[in-house]
Amino acid sequence: MNTSKNTSIISKFITKEIEHIYQRYNSIPEDELNNVKQFIEILEKNHLNFDPYRSYAATKATAEICAELEDIDIIRLYLFILDDLGLDIKAEDTKEVYMDLIEKGYCKIPGYYLYKDEETMKELARDELDCKLDDTEQVADMFDAEDLANLWVFGTSKQEAAKQYMRDNEWWEILGCEQGEEGYTDYYGDMIYYSLTGEEV
Repeated sequence: MNTSKNTSIISKFITKEIEHIYQRYNSIPEDELNNVKQFIEILEKNHLNFDPYRSYAATKATAEICAELEDIDIIRLYLFILDDLGLDIKAEDTKEVYMDLIEKGYCKIPGYYLYKDEETMKELARDELDCKLDDTEQVADMFDAEDLANLWVFGTSKQEAAKQYMRDNEWWEILGCEQGEEGYTDYYGDMIYYSLTGEEV
């Protein structure tokens, strides 16, 4: 008997909640809903990896930002940063990140590097290494006592030391980040990789 009453009470709560949901969605302005609809059509047309039905509020906010971005490849980048990396980023910042990625082959966002190929990152590591070798404290951290002694005894130049260090270490170790992983494929079919820097976001 108690079970039957409990079920009846629960059913009434469920019915009331469903009514509230219908009222909420029926009160959405038509232009707002059209924006969301257009965004969903863009997702479907371009096979973008984003589920718009998880939350209306989140999809509405994402649709508004993507409307500012306009370019499908920038939208693709934005959705990857937002959904896959879990970072909240503004439209203007996304455009700047995209331009860096196009012009320099890499970009840095909070906690991550995004890049197109490893050669670009190796060059970045060489530049970083060049700066580190001018800092005596960092040199002491990079080489053990025996290596430092050998560098001094053999009169190793900065350039030679850099080449040796690049041979013995990976670019991501020099930059203080993790080995890169595949991120997403851009509009042109090129893979964009990402590497965790370990910095606090």
